[in-house]
Amino acid sequence: MEKLRNSILTCLVERAPNSLTAANLYGLLDEADPNVLQKELDSMSADKILIARTHARTMDYVLPSYDKLPIREYVSVGGVKVPRLIAQDTARPEELNIYFEVLARRMLQIETEAEQKSDEKLKAYWANIVTLFGAFIGVFALITGFLKTVPFEAGSTFWSVLILSTAQVIPLAVILGAFVWLLRVLFK
Repeated sequence: MEKLRNSILTCLVERAPNSLTAANLYGLLDEADPNVLQKELDSMSADKILIARTHARTMDYVLPSYDKLPIREYVSVGGVKVPRLIAQDTARPEELNIYFEVLARRMLQIETEAEQKSDEKLKAYWANIVTLFGAFIGVFALITGFLKTVPFEAGSTFWSVLILSTAQVIPLAVILGAFVWLLRVLFK
C-alpha cells in the first residue's frame, strides 16, 4: 500500500497544480487495481494527505498545498514543447491548435519511420531471394558445365581428368560467383 500511496503522490506532484480523478490515476498507474486504488484514495483523504473534491459527476483529488512545488509549464510531445493547460486556465484556441499540429507532425514522423523500416526489411528479403536464386542458377550452371564431355585419352589418369575438368569449370565458377555477389550487393 505504501508503494501505491507514493505513486499517487508522485502523479499529483508531477501534474501540479491540476487535480486528478480516480480514472486519471488508474490510467497513469499500470499496476493498480481500481478497487484498491479507490480505497487508497479514500484512506489518503481521511488522513488529510489529499483533498477530495466532489463535482457534479466525478470526484477529483488535489494536494492540500502546492507551495514550493515546481510547476511544469510545458509538456513535451514528440520532442516538441507545448504549453500545459493548468487548473483555472481557460483553453486558449491557439494552444489547442498547437497540440493538434504537434500530434499530427509526430504521427507523420512515426509513419515515415515505420515505412522506412518496412522498406529496408522488404529490400533485405528480396536480396536474400535474389541471392538464393542466383546461387541456384550458379550451381545448376556449374553442374551443367561440369557434365560436358571431357576428351579422354587412353592413358588418362583420374588426376589428369580432374585437373582438365577443373580448368574448364573454374572460369565459369568465377563468373557465376561474381554474378551472385553483384546481385547481392545490388539488392541489399
